[in-house]
Amino acid sequence: KLGLVNAIMALIYANVIVLSLLLLGIQLTISGAFMAVLGLALLTFTNVRVFEAVRKETATGRTIQASVKTGYKKTLLSLIDLYVILIVASALVALVCVGELAACGFIFFIGTLASYVLYWFTRLMWFVISSPVKDKFAFCGFKREVYDDEI
Repeated sequence: KLGLVNAIMALIYANVIVLSLLLLGIQLTISGAFMAVLGLALLTFTNVRVFEAVRKETATGRTIQASVKTGYKKTLLSLIDLYVILIVASALVALVCVGELAACGFIFFIGTLASYVLYWFTRLMWFVISSPVKDKFAFCGFKREVYDDEI
């Protein structure tokens, strides 16, 4: 299931990059494509770090839900540091440079922001997939109607 979630994250990431380039009128070059792939690698790296932390927590005998919560807590500060540094660096490159280098900085800026948002979306998917509760969407304020034939 988590492989499917990662594939969905990669597709969402690709759509965000393509739509951003189309809306902003930025021409995609080889170096720009490299920056987009680098942003996708960042998303994959953060997921691998979190998955490794969750795996270590599960090996200690914790439940999946507790492992996910603890794994995200343990990796959160280091990943936020990484994202802040990369966002600042890519924004500086986009603002200071001109031409293709500025476009590359802007593409990486968009990719880094998309990667950070999808990091949290992956956390949501962990909750939905591993929840033992029948009504998994109750936390969003949605209520599932139970019909008589389901009881």
